[in-house]
Amino acid sequence: MNLEFKRFALHYEGIVIKFPQHKFIKKELLSLIDNTKSEKFGSVSRTDWKSIEDDLRDRRYFDLFINQATPLLRNVFYDFFKLDKQFNNPKIFFWFQQYSESAYHPIHDHLNSDYSLVYFLDLPSKDSTVFYNQFYDTYQTVEAEEGDIIIFPSIHQHTSLPSNQKTVIAMNFRFFN
Repeated sequence: MNLEFKRFALHYEGIVIKFPQHKFIKKELLSLIDNTKSEKFGSVSRTDWKSIEDDLRDRRYFDLFINQATPLLRNVFYDFFKLDKQFNNPKIFFWFQQYSESAYHPIHDHLNSDYSLVYFLDLPSKDSTVFYNQFYDTYQTVEAEEGDIIIFPSIHQHTSLPSNQKTVIAMNFRFFN
């Protein structure tokens, strides 16, 4: 698979990659998300994050996304992050977030995971995720467009800047115990 990607380096490297199936599944994913039980969380307009541990929640949007994205993700984790056998059985946590009316997500990290992913499903204009490198006390802005996937080590603190319209699917991968 020929991967088109951009690298970015904080303390550990991350990657921005185009999701080739984006235009084929966007409409269906948004429809499934619209019909998923959710609530407001902080400044985030809609999310199912609070149900992250609930095995009974509606996961049709996730099933559609992961079935289409697995070959791409397998290649990224094998070729870029050099994770060979670990990808065969990672523990995956997932949720969606929708932003409107200048909603944002404050700086945070995902310390209970190894890698995190943000898929920009609906994004009318370019957006940025800002990463904070706590080791060097520096910030780095990583731009994304609709259809991009950002994958980065979960240790990196990051924030979603205010947005008037954005839908993302987020995932945390735990490869190691």
